[in-house]
Amino acid sequence: MLLSFAILTKDAAEPLAPIHERNPILLSASSMAEWLDPDNLEDPENTTQDLLNELAEESDQVAAVVESWPVSAEAGNVRNNSPSLIIQLSQ
Repeated sequence: MLLSFAILTKDAAEPLAPIHERNPILLSASSMAEWLDPDNLEDPENTTQDLLNELAEESDQVAAVVESWPVSAEAGNVRNNSPSLIIQLSQ
């Protein structure tokens, strides 16, 4: 067994583009199960690229309903770890 992880990214969805040019693929619960299903690797009707395209499209739908707000620049430093990092800055 090998424990690992991957961050799948894509061109930024419209609502997230002002933040960064790329964003992680945001998975719904059902698409997460589909991505992790090892049977998908053996299904010639559903290649990895087809699945990635489907997930990227759904990710844009998820991004459209994601709530975001500005936070302190401290949140961008991996040495910082505090619940206060997600407090919304005054606008």
